[in-house]
Amino acid sequence: HKASSDLIHSLSGYPETSRELRNAIAELHHLPPEWIVLGTGVVSFISILCHTFYEWGDRVLLPTPTFFVIEEYSLRSGALPIYMPFAPEDQFAWTPAMTDRIIDQFQRVPVKMLWLVTPNNPTGQAIPLAEIEKIAAAAQESFTMVVVDEAYGEFTDDDSACASSSRLLEKFDNLIVLRSFSKAYGLA
Repeated sequence: HKASSDLIHSLSGYPETSRELRNAIAELHHLPPEWIVLGTGVVSFISILCHTFYEWGDRVLLPTPTFFVIEEYSLRSGALPIYMPFAPEDQFAWTPAMTDRIIDQFQRVPVKMLWLVTPNNPTGQAIPLAEIEKIAAAAQESFTMVVVDEAYGEFTDDDSACASSSRLLEKFDNLIVLRSFSKAYGLA
């Protein structure tokens, strides 16, 4: 009877955010645990970021094609997307020329937020960390926030380490990195 009452007790309450999980993620990414925010998925964070930071008419920079939800929530929040298409002749891969075009765009026109998806959904192409760092540095000078969606990040990590752009968070206060348990681990 004790085991069944313990089970009923554990199933009857809503679990608190796990300190152990935050600590493990922080250790993996070499970050302070208080920088880790857990939620109900990348899509919910995309919605929260758009609804929190955008004002009507803010410009957002979207390399395209990319995860359609980012555009959808940006438009719902009243933002004006600026589309930066990948070149088909480059197999939709990130190139130094794309980095230069992105930086030139937010240096000429105020942009509230730049969205980078790596590896990109739907193209599967990753953005080199050095390019993200260069973009984040230039964006900081232009007061542009950079959000890096790494929902598929585990597929570009190498076997021995997490290759996340989260390692740039200590350098740039305009950078947000999103990761998910759903793709690599099959968890919500």
